[in-house]
Amino acid sequence: MAAEYDDDHRPPNNRTACANDRGAIDHDNDHGADDHDHGANDDHHTWGADNGHDGDRYEHHDHHRSNDDNDRGANHDDPDHDDHGLRAAEGMTMRARRSERGAVMVEAAITAPLLFMLIFGVIEMSLMLRDRVALDAVGHDAVRAAAISGNNQDADHHILEVVMDSASPIAEENNDKIVIFRADGPSTPVPAACLVGSQDGTEQCNRYIPLQYGEDLSKFGCKSDRNLDRFWCPSERVVAQSAATGGPPDYIGVYLEFERSMVTGFFGDSQTLRSTTILRIEPRDL
Repeated sequence: MAAEYDDDHRPPNNRTACANDRGAIDHDNDHGADDHDHGANDDHHTWGADNGHDGDRYEHHDHHRSNDDNDRGANHDDPDHDDHGLRAAEGMTMRARRSERGAVMVEAAITAPLLFMLIFGVIEMSLMLRDRVALDAVGHDAVRAAAISGNNQDADHHILEVVMDSASPIAEENNDKIVIFRADGPSTPVPAACLVGSQDGTEQCNRYIPLQYGEDLSKFGCKSDRNLDRFWCPSERVVAQSAATGGPPDYIGVYLEFERSMVTGFFGDSQTLRSTTILRIEPRDL
């Protein structure tokens, strides 16, 4: 029987062997291909995991970082943006300063009148106390002169001179009135009628106004040509010590009224100060 040859002109046995070899080869090749494909797939997945997912992550991260860098660069490098930020900050600072200035002005408007009132009050009170002390000192000097002068004819004239000499801290034109009156005791107030004018009735007093302070001695003495002191004539004042001779001596009082001008004018234009001093006349007999 003739041997059969395949297309490659190989005998069947050889063909089988060849087929077997080819199958083995094919199998090896397939297996290798599978290995190659598996490796390729493994490499692909690995590359995809490394370069795909992580790449996306890195690319995403880089994208944000790029955007941040771009924003920072825009903020840093853009002069208009910087100017706008500076202007906004300056505007806020200016508004804060205006608000602070407004608050300070409101506080000043509230506290300034109180502060000025306190300062002016201290000034006026100090000056008033000074004038009050000076007026009381003048009254004590005048009443001592009245007690010593007793029933001398020029007693009132002498009292007025002492007042003018002692009242040097007080302006003479501001002395509103001087009243020399007969008192019932050391604490007797000046009679109200004597503040209006001289009285020779129940209330015995001589009232003097500024125009009469510097009058000549010829105007005093309780005579027809000396009538300024006639309402309580000095010669009629009791100076006797004993009751047998008409004593005891009279109490004589000196009332001073002084109109002082306010220095600051914050509490008014003027203020009236008054002083009353009473002393017993020095006795002339024992």
